Amino acid sequence: MKITKMNRVTAKLLMERMDKLAAELSQELGMKVALKSGSIGAGSLTVKLELAVVGESGQADTTDARAFKAYASSYGLQPSDLGREFVYGGITYRVAGLRPKADRFPILASRQGEERMTKFPAETVRVLLGTATARAA
Repeated sequence: MKITKMNRVTAKLLMERMDKLAAELSQELGMKVALKSGSIGAGSLTVKLELAVVGESGQADTTDARAFKAYASSYGLQPSDLGREFVYGGITYRVAGLRPKADRFPILASRQGEERMTKFPAETVRVLLGTATARAA
């Protein structure tokens, strides 16, 4: 397949393909390899790529994971909540990070067996982890 123009459809197809390649590379290297974001320009797609070492705990040392450890208490959570699982809508998620600049959905979690992140409000995660009552007023 030869790509002759860049648009949203082409970018989506490319991102899906790169996600699969990143997962293969993650397996091969024993690291977390993830596409972070992308932007479409005239004839181009620019993508951020993060490669993170996986610690002995099995948790990848990503930018989002480090932010969670640093800012969790500001959201009524504990740094130790990183990696904890909760069920939402019948699906199991694992807390993977935090984006402090995201006002409404700062908590990142991955579906069991998937790399792609889902964003959640902090209050929802606190309730589902059972830490809502322990939150400081």
